[in-house]
Amino acid sequence: NGSDGLSVNGAAREVIRIDPTGRPGGIQRSAKQFANPAVSARPATPRRRVSVRGCVKRLMDIGLSLAVLAITLPAYPIIMLAIWREGGWPLFFVHRRETVRGREFGCIKFRSMRRDAEALKHQLQARNGADGPQFFVPDDPRLTNVGRILRNSNIDELPQFWNVLWGDMSIVGPRPSPRQENQYCPAWREARLSVRPGVTGLWQIRRSRAPGLDFQEWIRFDIEYV
Repeated sequence: NGSDGLSVNGAAREVIRIDPTGRPGGIQRSAKQFANPAVSARPATPRRRVSVRGCVKRLMDIGLSLAVLAITLPAYPIIMLAIWREGGWPLFFVHRRETVRGREFGCIKFRSMRRDAEALKHQLQARNGADGPQFFVPDDPRLTNVGRILRNSNIDELPQFWNVLWGDMSIVGPRPSPRQENQYCPAWREARLSVRPGVTGLWQIRRSRAPGLDFQEWIRFDIEYV
């Protein structure tokens, strides 16, 4: 396993925390060193080709995010009014997350929880159903009635397309995570922070939520994507 907390097949065996100020200036090793050989059997891609792919992906992100924003903007006043009528201000929730090379940005969502959600989180730690750094409670009592509808339909994530347009996120990529979550596995952190986080991605659509496996699946699908 070694100090990276990963076995050769990319599955997590240990979870450790490190000092966030110790992050190197750039990605030191290829993500293929941590990937499952059965998944990543293709040869390494030349740097110039990767750069072209990155430019094409960025152009697609800009075009698709503009299209989504143009279609969904008329619904913003209705959503914002529903949030305000039930819980008042703020209408949006901005959380500090990390993007490429660990740069922090404000990830925007429609507010779906009570204003005291962070304080209540400490009281709900015993009910946390996630086996890794993420916090997950089934039927989370912190959700408002409107917020539950927004969450179940993923409408709360529509403002993230502004993050895509600004270049902090991509439409497809690893889940955007805060610094304290990224510190749990150095190899995983450096691989996932070599690309922009996504509005959606492999882990979001393929995770099983099986007890004791969620964090391992999160690592595996992130590295497979990278």
